[in-house]
Amino acid sequence: MRNKSNPENEVQSDAEKNKQIKSVKKQKVDAALQNFTNQVQEPPKKKHGWVSMLVLLLIIGLGIFFMVKLATSVGETEIRSLGDILANLDVKYTLISVAVLVGMLVLDSVKYLVVTHATTGLFKPLSSIKVSFLGKYYDNITPFGSGGQPMQILYLHKKGHSAGVSSAIVMIKYFAQMICWLLLCFLLMTFNRGALQQYVDAGQQQFFMIAGWIGWVINALLPFFIIFFAIFPKITNKILLFFINIVTKISWSFAKRKEKRTGEAQLQRKIKILGRKQKWINSAYSAVKDFRSSFIVMSHKPVQFILLMLVCLASEFFTWSFPYFILVAFADGAVEIGAATMFAIMTLNAYASMSVSIVPTPGNSGVLENVIVLVFRALATSVVFWVVFTWRFFTYYIYILIGIGITVFELIRKAVRNKRESK
Repeated sequence: MRNKSNPENEVQSDAEKNKQIKSVKKQKVDAALQNFTNQVQEPPKKKHGWVSMLVLLLIIGLGIFFMVKLATSVGETEIRSLGDILANLDVKYTLISVAVLVGMLVLDSVKYLVVTHATTGLFKPLSSIKVSFLGKYYDNITPFGSGGQPMQILYLHKKGHSAGVSSAIVMIKYFAQMICWLLLCFLLMTFNRGALQQYVDAGQQQFFMIAGWIGWVINALLPFFIIFFAIFPKITNKILLFFINIVTKISWSFAKRKEKRTGEAQLQRKIKILGRKQKWINSAYSAVKDFRSSFIVMSHKPVQFILLMLVCLASEFFTWSFPYFILVAFADGAVEIGAATMFAIMTLNAYASMSVSIVPTPGNSGVLENVIVLVFRALATSVVFWVVFTWRFFTYYIYILIGIGITVFELIRKAVRNKRESK
C-alpha cells in the first residue's frame, strides 16, 4: 500500500529548506563583508591645509581666465553678457536643466542607499545623502579624486558601521559606477565618432581621438586588472610581480645614481624601496579582495544589484547630458534641439573628459574647463563660456564653496567656544 505524503509536512519541509538556503546566503554575505579591507584611517592633519585650498582656488581662477580668452579667440562673436542670457532664457529647458541637476544629486545618493540596504538591510536616506556629498567634496579637492573614499569610510565607521561594512558600502558603489562610466563612454566614443568630425576643428580631431582613447584605456586598466586577477589569479599575480620588480629595480638604480651614499645610507634607502614594493603588492591584493567580496555580496542580492546598475547608468546619462540642456536654455534658439545634438554633446563631453582624466589637479580643474570650451565652441560661440561655467559650477565649484563655508563656520565656532571656555 502506497504511503500518502502529508501536505503539512511538505510545506514544513519546503519552509525549512528555504530557511536553510537563506541562512547559507547570509553566512556567505557576512563572510564577504568581513573579508573587506578592514582599515579605517584617520586623515592626516595638515598644519597648513589652507595653502592647498588657496592653490586650488588659484588654479580655478586661472582656468576661468583662460576659458574667457579661449571662448573669444575664434571668429568675431563676443561673449554675450550674463544679463542678456538671463533675459532670453528658455524657461522650459532651464527647468529641465534644474530637474537634471537634481536628478544627478538624488541618483548619486540613491546608489549609497541601495548598497547600504544590500549590505545591512537598513534604509538610511539621510546618511546616504551625507556620504554622497562628503565623497564629492573630498574628490573635488584632492588630486585624481583620491580623497573621497577614505573620508566616506571613516564617516560610515563613526556612524556605527563596522570597518568591513563601511568599506563595502563605498567600494561596491565605486566598482559599479566605474563600470557604468567606462561602458557609457565606450559606447559614445565608439558609435558616435562623427561628433568630432562635425563639431571639432580638423586639426584637433586626431588629438581628441587619440587622447580620449588613451584616457579611457588608463581608466579601464584598474577594473580590467582586478577582474582579470579575480578570474586568473596565478597568471595575474606573476604579471603584477614582474612589473613591480621592474619599477623597484628602476627606483633603486635611479637612487644609486642620484646620490653617492655610504653603505649604511644605501641600505636604508633599499629598505625603504622594498617597503614601498610590499605596499604596492598589498594594495593590489586588497583591491582584488574587495572586488571579490563586492561580487559575492551583490550576487546574493540580485534585485539590489540590478537596481544599482540601472541607477549608475541613469546617473552617468544625466551627468553627460547636463551641458546639452544648459546650452539649449542659454542659446536662444541658436542650437538645434534634438536627440542627435544631445548625443553629440555627450560624446564631445566624454572625449574631452577622458582626454584630461590623467591631469593631477583636483577634479582636472583649470584644464577640463578649457578643453570643454575647445570642443563646444562650434555649437554656440557666444554662450559657450557661460554654459561651461554653469555646468562646472553646479557639478564642481559649488562643493568647494560649500566645503569652504563649512570650514570657516567650524573655525569660527571653535574660536567662539574657546573664548567662552577661557572666561
